[in-house]
Amino acid sequence: QSTGSSYLKIKLMLSTEPRMIAWILLLFSFEPVLITSSTELNYALSFGRTVKDFIRFTPSDMSPFESSFTICSWMKRLHESSSHPIVFHFLDEIIIGDNGYWNAARENLDLRDMFPPATQWFHHCLSWKAGGTQRVYVDGLEIGTVPATTKNLRMGGIIVLGNQAQDPKNPIYTFGGQLYKLNLYSEQLNSSQIKAMAEAGLCSNIEQENDNRQLKWEEILEQQRYGQVEEFVPAECCETIINSLKVKLNETETERREINNKFIETERKLNIAERKLEKITAILNDSQLE
Repeated sequence: QSTGSSYLKIKLMLSTEPRMIAWILLLFSFEPVLITSSTELNYALSFGRTVKDFIRFTPSDMSPFESSFTICSWMKRLHESSSHPIVFHFLDEIIIGDNGYWNAARENLDLRDMFPPATQWFHHCLSWKAGGTQRVYVDGLEIGTVPATTKNLRMGGIIVLGNQAQDPKNPIYTFGGQLYKLNLYSEQLNSSQIKAMAEAGLCSNIEQENDNRQLKWEEILEQQRYGQVEEFVPAECCETIINSLKVKLNETETERREINNKFIETERKLNIAERKLEKITAILNDSQLE
Protein backbone atom coordinates (compact mmCIF):
# COMPACT_ATOMS: atom_id res chain seq x y z
CA GLN A 1 0.00 0.00 0.00
CA SER A 2 2.87 2.32 0.83
CA THR A 3 4.52 1.55 -2.51
CA GLY A 4 1.26 2.18 -4.38
CA SER A 5 0.63 5.47 -2.56
CA SER A 6 4.14 6.69 -3.33
CA TYR A 7 3.71 5.67 -6.93
CA LEU A 8 0.51 7.69 -7.26
CA LYS A 9 2.11 10.76 -5.65
CA ILE A 10 5.14 10.55 -7.94
CA LYS A 11 2.97 10.10 -11.01
CA LEU A 12 0.68 13.01 -10.08
CA MET A 13 3.62 15.30 -9.34
CA LEU A 14 5.48 14.46 -12.51
CA SER A 15 2.41 14.72 -14.72
CA THR A 16 1.20 18.11 -13.48
CA GLU A 17 3.68 20.14 -11.49
CA PRO A 18 6.67 20.31 -13.89
CA ARG A 19 4.64 21.86 -16.68
CA MET A 20 2.76 24.17 -14.35
CA ILE A 21 5.87 25.30 -12.48
CA ALA A 22 7.82 25.81 -15.69
CA TRP A 23 5.18 28.07 -17.21
CA ILE A 24 4.74 30.06 -14.00
CA LEU A 25 8.47 30.63 -13.66
CA LEU A 26 8.71 31.67 -17.29
CA LEU A 27 5.85 34.14 -16.99
CA PHE A 28 7.22 35.73 -13.83
CA SER A 29 10.70 36.04 -15.27
CA PHE A 30 9.60 38.97 -17.45
CA GLU A 31 8.68 42.48 -16.43
CA PRO A 32 5.90 44.29 -18.32
CA VAL A 33 7.09 46.86 -20.85
CA LEU A 34 5.44 50.26 -20.48
CA ILE A 35 5.22 52.08 -23.77
CA THR A 36 4.99 55.48 -22.13
CA SER A 37 3.84 57.28 -19.02
CA SER A 38 2.79 60.78 -17.98
CA THR A 39 6.23 61.24 -16.44
CA GLU A 40 7.97 60.42 -19.72
CA LEU A 41 5.61 62.67 -21.64
CA ASN A 42 6.40 65.34 -19.04
CA TYR A 43 3.40 67.55 -19.73
CA ALA A 44 3.64 71.32 -19.72
CA LEU A 45 1.02 73.48 -18.02
CA SER A 46 -1.04 76.26 -19.54
CA PHE A 47 -2.48 78.86 -17.15
CA GLY A 48 -5.63 80.85 -17.86
CA ARG A 49 -5.57 84.64 -17.62
CA THR A 50 -7.90 85.08 -14.65
CA VAL A 51 -7.18 85.32 -10.92
CA LYS A 52 -8.77 81.88 -10.49
CA ASP A 53 -6.08 80.08 -12.49
CA PHE A 54 -3.20 78.88 -10.31
CA ILE A 55 -1.63 75.96 -8.42
CA ARG A 56 -1.27 76.15 -4.66
CA PHE A 57 0.37 73.54 -2.41
CA THR A 58 2.47 73.05 0.72
CA PRO A 59 5.81 71.41 -0.09
CA SER A 60 6.82 68.49 2.10
CA ASP A 61 10.28 69.88 2.92
CA MET A 62 12.00 73.10 1.83
CA SER A 63 14.95 72.82 4.22
CA PRO A 64 17.38 71.59 1.49
CA PHE A 65 17.10 75.05 -0.11
CA GLU A 66 17.61 77.32 2.89
CA SER A 67 21.31 78.07 2.28
CA SER A 68 21.55 77.63 -1.50
CA PHE A 69 19.29 76.78 -4.41
CA THR A 70 18.73 77.04 -8.14
CA ILE A 71 15.29 77.17 -9.70
CA CYS A 72 15.05 76.55 -13.45
CA SER A 73 12.16 76.24 -15.87
CA TRP A 74 11.00 76.75 -19.41
CA MET A 75 8.30 79.37 -19.76
CA LYS A 76 6.36 81.23 -22.40
CA ARG A 77 4.22 84.28 -21.83
CA LEU A 78 1.36 84.51 -24.26
CA HIS A 79 0.88 88.28 -24.09
CA GLU A 80 2.91 91.36 -23.25
CA SER A 81 2.11 92.86 -19.87
CA SER A 82 3.07 96.03 -18.02
CA SER A 83 2.00 94.45 -14.70
CA HIS A 84 4.03 92.08 -12.51
CA PRO A 85 2.94 88.52 -13.37
CA ILE A 86 4.29 85.80 -11.07
CA VAL A 87 5.18 82.30 -12.19
CA PHE A 88 6.53 80.95 -8.87
CA HIS A 89 6.01 82.38 -5.38
CA PHE A 90 7.32 80.98 -2.09
CA LEU A 91 6.61 83.29 0.82
CA ASP A 92 8.47 86.47 -0.15
CA GLU A 93 11.73 84.53 -0.28
CA ILE A 94 11.66 83.28 -3.87
CA ILE A 95 9.64 85.01 -6.60
CA ILE A 96 9.95 84.31 -10.33
CA GLY A 97 8.14 86.21 -13.07
CA ASP A 98 7.77 85.76 -16.81
CA ASN A 99 8.62 89.27 -18.07
CA GLY A 100 11.81 89.95 -16.11
CA TYR A 101 10.35 92.06 -13.33
CA TRP A 102 10.58 89.31 -10.68
CA ASN A 103 13.92 87.55 -10.11
CA ALA A 104 13.86 87.56 -6.34
CA ALA A 105 15.63 85.64 -3.61
CA ARG A 106 14.97 88.29 -0.96
CA GLU A 107 16.69 90.83 -3.22
CA ASN A 108 14.94 91.43 -6.53
CA LEU A 109 16.58 91.99 -9.90
CA ASP A 110 14.40 93.86 -12.40
CA LEU A 111 15.62 92.67 -15.80
CA ARG A 112 12.63 93.43 -17.99
CA ASP A 113 14.76 94.83 -20.81
CA MET A 114 16.70 91.56 -21.08
CA PHE A 115 13.87 89.00 -21.30
CA PRO A 116 12.67 87.49 -24.61
CA PRO A 117 9.45 88.74 -26.22
CA ALA A 118 6.09 87.06 -25.75
CA THR A 119 5.03 83.87 -27.59
CA GLN A 120 8.41 82.12 -27.51
CA TRP A 121 9.78 79.52 -25.11
CA PHE A 122 12.85 80.48 -23.12
CA HIS A 123 14.89 78.85 -20.38
CA HIS A 124 15.17 80.72 -17.07
CA CYS A 125 17.24 80.05 -13.95
CA LEU A 126 17.62 81.90 -10.67
CA SER A 127 20.49 80.72 -8.45
CA TRP A 128 21.37 81.89 -4.94
CA LYS A 129 23.83 81.09 -2.17
CA ALA A 130 23.79 82.70 1.28
CA GLY A 131 26.72 85.07 1.61
CA GLY A 132 27.58 84.58 -2.04
CA THR A 133 25.86 85.77 -5.21
CA GLN A 134 22.37 85.77 -6.65
CA ARG A 135 22.43 85.10 -10.40
CA VAL A 136 19.85 85.16 -13.19
CA TYR A 137 20.19 83.25 -16.46
CA VAL A 138 18.10 83.36 -19.63
CA ASP A 139 18.70 80.74 -22.31
CA GLY A 140 21.94 79.73 -20.61
CA LEU A 141 23.44 83.22 -20.42
CA GLU A 142 23.95 85.14 -17.18
CA ILE A 143 22.07 88.43 -17.44
CA GLY A 144 22.23 89.81 -13.90
CA THR A 145 23.84 89.40 -10.48
CA VAL A 146 23.55 90.90 -7.02
CA PRO A 147 25.27 90.04 -3.71
CA ALA A 148 23.22 87.55 -1.68
CA THR A 149 22.30 88.10 1.95
CA THR A 150 24.27 86.11 4.50
CA LYS A 151 21.08 84.87 6.18
CA ASN A 152 19.45 81.61 5.19
CA LEU A 153 16.00 81.70 3.64
CA ARG A 154 12.94 81.25 5.82
CA MET A 155 11.39 77.82 5.45
CA GLY A 156 7.79 76.73 5.85
CA GLY A 157 4.81 78.05 3.95
CA ILE A 158 3.05 77.46 0.67
CA ILE A 159 4.08 77.59 -2.98
CA VAL A 160 1.87 79.19 -5.59
CA LEU A 161 2.37 78.90 -9.32
CA GLY A 162 0.63 81.49 -11.48
CA ASN A 163 0.00 84.15 -8.85
CA GLN A 164 1.08 85.49 -5.45
CA ALA A 165 0.96 83.31 -2.33
CA GLN A 166 -0.42 85.93 0.07
CA ASP A 167 -3.03 87.29 -2.33
CA PRO A 168 -3.55 84.76 -5.12
CA LYS A 169 -6.48 86.71 -6.54
CA ASN A 170 -4.70 89.94 -7.36
CA PRO A 171 -4.90 90.44 -11.17
CA ILE A 172 -1.57 92.29 -11.44
CA TYR A 173 0.21 89.04 -10.50
CA THR A 174 -1.71 86.73 -12.86
CA PHE A 175 0.64 84.69 -15.03
CA GLY A 176 -1.58 83.53 -17.90
CA GLY A 177 1.23 81.80 -19.79
CA GLN A 178 2.80 78.37 -20.22
CA LEU A 179 5.24 76.62 -17.90
CA TYR A 180 7.38 73.53 -18.38
CA LYS A 181 9.85 71.54 -16.28
CA LEU A 182 10.15 73.81 -13.28
CA ASN A 183 12.65 72.17 -10.91
CA LEU A 184 14.27 73.34 -7.69
CA TYR A 185 17.82 72.19 -6.92
CA SER A 186 19.45 72.21 -3.48
CA GLU A 187 22.67 73.79 -4.73
CA GLN A 188 23.80 76.79 -6.71
CA LEU A 189 24.33 75.30 -10.15
CA ASN A 190 27.30 76.68 -12.04
CA SER A 191 27.11 78.46 -15.38
CA SER A 192 28.23 75.36 -17.33
CA GLN A 193 25.44 73.23 -15.86
CA ILE A 194 22.82 75.86 -16.62
CA LYS A 195 24.12 76.42 -20.14
CA ALA A 196 24.00 72.66 -20.78
CA MET A 197 20.34 72.52 -19.74
CA ALA A 198 19.41 75.44 -21.97
CA GLU A 199 21.33 74.10 -24.96
CA ALA A 200 19.81 70.62 -24.53
CA GLY A 201 16.52 72.21 -25.47
CA LEU A 202 12.89 72.28 -24.46
CA CYS A 203 12.28 68.58 -25.12
CA SER A 204 15.32 67.19 -23.30
CA ASN A 205 15.14 65.50 -19.91
CA ILE A 206 18.67 66.52 -18.97
CA GLU A 207 17.46 68.01 -15.68
CA GLN A 208 16.63 64.52 -14.39
CA GLU A 209 20.34 63.65 -14.35
CA ASN A 210 21.01 65.99 -11.39
CA ASP A 211 20.72 64.23 -8.01
CA ASN A 212 20.17 67.57 -6.23
CA ARG A 213 16.83 68.10 -7.95
CA GLN A 214 14.72 68.10 -4.78
CA LEU A 215 11.44 69.68 -5.89
CA LYS A 216 10.59 68.02 -9.19
CA TRP A 217 8.31 68.97 -12.05
CA GLU A 218 6.77 65.50 -11.92
CA GLU A 219 5.65 66.24 -8.35
CA ILE A 220 4.27 69.65 -9.29
CA LEU A 221 2.12 68.04 -11.98
CA GLU A 222 0.42 66.02 -9.22
CA GLN A 223 -0.60 69.07 -7.16
CA GLN A 224 -4.13 70.45 -7.01
CA ARG A 225 -4.99 72.99 -9.67
CA TYR A 226 -7.50 75.80 -9.53
CA GLY A 227 -9.40 77.30 -12.45
CA GLN A 228 -8.07 76.80 -15.97
CA VAL A 229 -4.68 75.15 -15.51
CA GLU A 230 -4.35 72.43 -18.11
CA GLU A 231 -1.78 69.87 -19.18
CA PHE A 232 -0.55 69.78 -22.76
CA VAL A 233 2.39 68.48 -24.77
CA PRO A 234 4.34 71.30 -26.44
CA ALA A 235 4.07 71.06 -30.21
CA GLU A 236 7.83 71.44 -30.45
CA CYS A 237 8.24 68.14 -28.56
CA CYS A 238 5.74 65.98 -30.47
CA GLU A 239 8.33 64.67 -32.93
CA THR A 240 10.73 63.86 -30.09
CA ILE A 241 7.99 61.95 -28.27
CA ILE A 242 6.98 60.07 -31.41
CA ASN A 243 10.59 59.04 -32.04
CA SER A 244 10.91 57.94 -28.42
CA LEU A 245 7.76 55.85 -28.74
CA LYS A 246 9.08 54.24 -31.92
CA VAL A 247 12.25 53.24 -30.09
CA LYS A 248 10.21 51.77 -27.23
CA LEU A 249 7.97 49.90 -29.68
CA ASN A 250 11.04 48.41 -31.35
CA GLU A 251 12.41 47.40 -27.96
CA THR A 252 9.04 45.89 -27.08
CA GLU A 253 8.95 43.89 -30.33
CA THR A 254 12.48 42.62 -29.68
CA GLU A 255 11.51 41.54 -26.18
CA ARG A 256 8.33 39.94 -27.51
CA ARG A 257 10.42 37.82 -29.88
CA GLU A 258 12.74 36.85 -27.02
CA ILE A 259 9.75 35.83 -24.90
CA ASN A 260 8.31 33.81 -27.77
CA ASN A 261 11.64 32.03 -28.28
CA LYS A 262 11.79 31.19 -24.57
CA PHE A 263 8.28 29.81 -24.69
CA ILE A 264 9.24 27.62 -27.65
CA GLU A 265 12.36 26.41 -25.84
CA THR A 266 10.36 25.74 -22.68
CA GLU A 267 7.79 23.77 -24.68
CA ARG A 268 10.61 21.70 -26.21
CA LYS A 269 12.07 20.93 -22.78
CA LEU A 270 8.63 20.06 -21.42
CA ASN A 271 8.08 17.61 -24.30
CA ILE A 272 11.39 15.97 -23.46
CA ALA A 273 10.36 15.85 -19.78
CA GLU A 274 7.03 14.25 -20.75
CA ARG A 275 8.77 11.53 -22.74
CA LYS A 276 11.00 10.83 -19.75
CA LEU A 277 7.89 10.80 -17.59
CA GLU A 278 6.34 8.15 -19.82
CA LYS A 279 9.43 5.98 -19.41
CA ILE A 280 9.41 6.45 -15.62
CA THR A 281 5.69 5.67 -15.54
CA ALA A 282 6.26 2.49 -17.52
CA ILE A 283 9.04 1.43 -15.15
CA LEU A 284 6.83 2.14 -12.12
CA ASN A 285 3.97 0.18 -13.67
CA ASP A 286 6.24 -2.79 -14.31
CA SER A 287 7.58 -2.55 -10.79
CA GLN A 288 4.05 -2.51 -9.37
CA LEU A 289 3.08 -5.58 -11.39
CA GLU A 290 6.04 -7.51 -10.05
